[in-house]
Amino acid sequence: LSKKVSPEWIVEGDIKACFDEISHNWILDSIPMDKRILKEFLKAGYIENYHLFPTEKGTPQGGPISPIIGNMALNGLENALAMRFYSRSDGTIDKSHQNRHKVSYVRFADDLVVTADSPETALEIIDVIQAFLDPRGLKLSEEKTLVTNISEGFNFLGWNFRKYNLSLTVTTN
Repeated sequence: LSKKVSPEWIVEGDIKACFDEISHNWILDSIPMDKRILKEFLKAGYIENYHLFPTEKGTPQGGPISPIIGNMALNGLENALAMRFYSRSDGTIDKSHQNRHKVSYVRFADDLVVTADSPETALEIIDVIQAFLDPRGLKLSEEKTLVTNISEGFNFLGWNFRKYNLSLTVTTN
């Protein structure tokens, strides 16, 4: 991000209530494991203030496989972005076209950062991400999903990244 030719626009994405909102139908249709066991896990519910609450959607809070299911639900997002920004006319992916839109992607749990060459590309990235999330019952948080110029800086995983005079500064936020 510190090079002169580096992308200047950042999509800071946050998936709204990711683990609470994942569609049970999508999970059951898409995750390759014993469906009976998976259904039992999803319907196990959660306990709060000594009361058991059922779960109709999402994964049980603190469930041992909830993070795995969350990652499985978001697996494929990078390919969706690649198909839109790096695909050839024959449908194959060609990452050598990476400089065309300067789209790069990194995600940790439900927080993600995607680089772009322009604000227009950044908005298109948001559309691609939302189209990927829709069948899973998920949405980008309108409040926390931002398009930012690298010179203004962006936050990711407790760090602030900002480009100033061709130098990338990284500080805790």
